[in-house]
Amino acid sequence: MKNYTHFSFEERKKIYYYLEAKLSINQIAKKLGRHRSAIYREIKRNSYENNKYIGSIANDIAKTRYAKSRSNKIKDNLLLNKYIFKRLQLGWSPEQIAGRMKVKGKKYYVCHESIYRYIYREQETEWYKYLHYKRKKRYKRFGRQSQVRYSGGKSIHIREPEIASHFGHWEGDTIAFIGSKKKSITTLVERKTLYTLLAKNTTKTSEIVMRKIKNIIKNTPKKYWKTLSFDQGIEFADFRQIETETKCLVYYCDVRSPWQRGCNENTNGRIRKYLPKTADIETMTDNEIRDLSTKINKIPRKKLGYLMPKEALAIELKTACRT
Repeated sequence: MKNYTHFSFEERKKIYYYLEAKLSINQIAKKLGRHRSAIYREIKRNSYENNKYIGSIANDIAKTRYAKSRSNKIKDNLLLNKYIFKRLQLGWSPEQIAGRMKVKGKKYYVCHESIYRYIYREQETEWYKYLHYKRKKRYKRFGRQSQVRYSGGKSIHIREPEIASHFGHWEGDTIAFIGSKKKSITTLVERKTLYTLLAKNTTKTSEIVMRKIKNIIKNTPKKYWKTLSFDQGIEFADFRQIETETKCLVYYCDVRSPWQRGCNENTNGRIRKYLPKTADIETMTDNEIRDLSTKINKIPRKKLGYLMPKEALAIELKTACRT
């Protein structure tokens, strides 16, 4: 199938002449260098009125069918087009948009691959600028290696394995910015609901970073904070500050193993859409950081069955209250 090509107008004319000469399908296939099943399909699909096959008419039928197949549901359906565009503007990915349509039971639907194909094919719309990386074309993604500078505390391997299905287990990291040697943003993601909290740090010292996290924990119900997992960055070295003043246990991932905090790494990539490395973090206020976390928590996620993190959190809180 890799070398398959559609029948040309000349081939269709030859098929017509061979059929008129009473040649068998096998003979026609041999003369054209085609498989006999391809000849059968061509005659069956492009014949008209009592299975009559004429080269010129067959070519017109094939062209009409191809034109219909190239018509685009997104382009033709105004409601669908507006729905997708509006959510792209909100920062949703094509996969989240398609998944959410199913959750909401919309009358119209396209899969995420169809949305990607439309975006990359219809570049005059410039919808690609609303995608995560704002690229005109797709290309392969490559993993990155994290810099590890601290080793201490409890290993992630002694953490209870069933935490994936329980609420209250968080992953944390910091994201840095070009032009700001001191300030950074801490990202905290709850594993089950993907609920995200952001906090701006005035310095990158472990004392300040961990104190900010500790204050967040102390200002929310403690039963929602059971464990915290970090990489071995030096900014997370002061784990005792959290463990001694809260009931939350701190664990550390292995060297160069970002997949052990997959939820957090994925969320950091989403945050970079709004806060690239070149962002002027110096001028951002705490309210702006809080508004960004609110926006991220209103975007549906595939892992949640296309619920929003805030919706998943609400379900967990209701369950906890009943318990």
